[in-house]
Amino acid sequence: MSFIVRAMADSDWPALAEIFEQPLFRYWTLRMPYQSANDAKRLVENRASSGLSLVAEQDGMVVGCAMLYRFQGRRQHVADFWMGVADRHHRQGIGSAILKELTTTASKWMNITRLELTVFIDNEPAIELYKKYGFTQEGIHKKFAYRDGEYVDALSMAVLL
Repeated sequence: MSFIVRAMADSDWPALAEIFEQPLFRYWTLRMPYQSANDAKRLVENRASSGLSLVAEQDGMVVGCAMLYRFQGRRQHVADFWMGVADRHHRQGIGSAILKELTTTASKWMNITRLELTVFIDNEPAIELYKKYGFTQEGIHKKFAYRDGEYVDALSMAVLL
């Protein structure tokens, strides 16, 4: 199956609202269940112009997304990001394609030299993907978030571009 990675558009918010409510997507993020579709709309409409917001589209349907946030001041060379893929589209290369576009654009167009992220310690597929792109573990956040009735640790990872 082929897909494209493109800039996020304001009109993508309904598709993103649906993805955000999918069980696996929500499980691996900090999103709470039963959030309003308006939350997705505000997220899309208020995205920072200094950042980078992408979606992956397959057959006219949004199947993945990412948002990169650039820091300011003395850390303007650094950004962090989040990304995710729709539940039924895992293991199809979509996350890899999104991450490749994020890192390439950050490095070659935005003059970002350090990318940071936080990932749940048990999200092995994501951790392996990040390692593939050169991210290394820098630390562990103990009891980072409450998920499914228990506290879960998270890894702090980064790559120098």
